[in-house]
Amino acid sequence: MPDWETTTVEFKRQVNLKLDKEKAEFVRDVLALATTKASGRRWLVIGFDNNTHQFTVSVDPAITQDRLEDILNAYASPAPQMADSSAAQPVTGHGTVPGQEDGHDQHRIPGP
Repeated sequence: MPDWETTTVEFKRQVNLKLDKEKAEFVRDVLALATTKASGRRWLVIGFDNNTHQFTVSVDPAITQDRLEDILNAYASPAPQMADSSAAQPVTGHGTVPGQEDGHDQHRIPGP
């Protein structure tokens, strides 16, 4: 991939979802992808080092699509649709794809 990160692709070394601030960071990343003006699918790819671009670690098996959707539903209104497209081979990492492809859906993190 010539450009490591673009408006439609974000790479993360890992995603932790135990603390509220970790969940909020995940939601911000997904909302940023979901609301970009770019067309087509958006990807959050997990398991690659941002500097070396090498595969580093598989995603925790406890992080399922249901868990990701529960977090998005709890923190965003409306929650963007996403699909877990975990790769069958660990070297390709893990990706989440926000379902809105036109970039014009309104998503926000509700205030207190």
